[in-house]
Amino acid sequence: MAAFQRSHDAPAPRSPWFKLGRLLPAPLRQRVFEPAYFDLLAEHQRRGRSHKRFGLKVFVLALDAYRVGGPSLLWDLRGVSRKAQVLVLLLVIVVALTAFMMTNYSYGDATPYIPSATP
Repeated sequence: MAAFQRSHDAPAPRSPWFKLGRLLPAPLRQRVFEPAYFDLLAEHQRRGRSHKRFGLKVFVLALDAYRVGGPSLLWDLRGVSRKAQVLVLLLVIVVALTAFMMTNYSYGDATPYIPSATP
């Protein structure tokens, strides 16, 4: 593992699977995703497994990192974080606009349009 662990001033690997971790917040990425990613990379290079299987493992790792660190993104020491408030507000707006559009949708004539053969 030590051969693959990078320091924070070293450039990030160019792998698209490593870039998946860039979607995570920095503290979560540095504490959870990167060490586990480099463990997976060492195992992948040692065993020579398929690239698709490695990608699936990294994708599951990113989802698990969100599962572990997600609550800390939405809840801080003062209570509900600002990100959570904005997320709930956006969700309420989307649901309200969807309900508004559904209630104001007019079905019009129920018969299908069939063009006539004569002008």
